[in-house]
Amino acid sequence: MRIVIVAQNASTKFGGEALLPVNYFRILRSRQIETWLVVHARTQAELEALFPEDCDRMHFVADDWVHRLLNNISKLLPSRIGGPSVGLLSHLYRTHLRSF
Repeated sequence: MRIVIVAQNASTKFGGEALLPVNYFRILRSRQIETWLVVHARTQAELEALFPEDCDRMHFVADDWVHRLLNNISKLLPSRIGGPSVGLLSHLYRTHLRSF
């Protein structure tokens, strides 16, 4: 069996749902199941420290210039405005518009 876990965030520090991919990866690898983890690059250092023997099984995706621009714009706005507006644009770009 071969498994690829794809998640936006995988982290023990973020908590919540970000912990699930880390635990799944840990359990599957401990059972010698071929497993790969594909996540955002923001957690690369943490995951490589947690799983140094499995670095070749983790792939990290960094933000492109559009994501960085939208993130910088959202920092200038109050969170109640930035999240629903610029955050929505970032999500739409990531999930739908990036393929065009």
